[in-house]
Amino acid sequence: MVNIIDKFGFHITNTAHAAGVDVGLCIPVDIKDAAGKVTGTSCVSNFNYAEYIHAIYGYSLKIGGVLTVLMIIYAGYAYMTSQGDNSKINTAKDIFMGTLLGFTLLLTLGLILDFLGLPTFSI
Repeated sequence: MVNIIDKFGFHITNTAHAAGVDVGLCIPVDIKDAAGKVTGTSCVSNFNYAEYIHAIYGYSLKIGGVLTVLMIIYAGYAYMTSQGDNSKINTAKDIFMGTLLGFTLLLTLGLILDFLGLPTFSI
């Protein structure tokens, strides 16, 4: 068994599985004794890539939604303070369209994940 710790604290575990190699994720959990002292770590069972993708997509959707609102507010502010300058107006429009395109791509990713049968974030 090979454990690799990435920068988020997740263990990527490779184990031999029947004919091939099954690659799964292991989230470390502290094992405590009766006194509450940590005596070791173990892995959360039944954690697979579908749940990992679900968590990543959920957080991405939340962060993307907040950033979309902030960037639309910024684009509106830039448009209102452009004072008729065409270059500033075009910059504000580009920010607005780029923001909408980025969030649309994030939502489209949810449709692709749903088509592939992976769990997606639901509100």
